[in-house]
Amino acid sequence: MARILIVDDDANNRLLLTTVLKHAGHEVTEAENGAGGAEAAFAQRPDVVVVDLSLPDIGGLDLIKQLRGDERTCKALVALYTATRLSAAIEEAVDLYGIDGVIPKPAGPREILSALDAVLSARRG
Repeated sequence: MARILIVDDDANNRLLLTTVLKHAGHEVTEAENGAGGAEAAFAQRPDVVVVDLSLPDIGGLDLIKQLRGDERTCKALVALYTATRLSAAIEEAVDLYGIDGVIPKPAGPREILSALDAVLSARRG
């Protein structure tokens, strides 16, 4: 199974994702803001980083840019976790930042796991 880092400032969102993903057999760690997420990602080198678009300190896209620009995390899979539906702006960000998938909010367990499976199938070389 995958090592997953969840970066979201909402404790309920982190709890939902952590519960669903651990139940599915994944190893999960959490961060509540972008700075903590970057620190955790650089130290832990997760397989997948699930990033909330709206974080209180740095934006989710800025965090993804940091991850993509660092040799320790540039090959990690990244899933954007957002309530913003797939608009042209989100689709452009997915292409621009090399985002491997989107997990919509709100999402139930099946939708979360389905989105994560899609992300994992995009595994980078």
